[in-house]
Amino acid sequence: EMVSLGESLGARCTGEVRIKESVAAGILEVITRHEVELLLLGTNVRPGGERLFLGNEVERTLKNAPCPVIVV
Repeated sequence: EMVSLGESLGARCTGEVRIKESVAAGILEVITRHEVELLLLGTNVRPGGERLFLGNEVERTLKNAPCPVIVV
């Protein structure tokens, strides 16, 4: 569904389902292998004091991604 949406907007998209112990490791593996230019990542926002906390796996992905990341 998300691939179809992206393609309808003119973006080159790929969808892939992976089962990994670490979500971040799976995402980083895929974006490196496919030479992804931009990662669109969905998450739930959690209140966490003065700093926005997106979750450990999202934080790890943001820190290590070799491309720009948009978090929705």
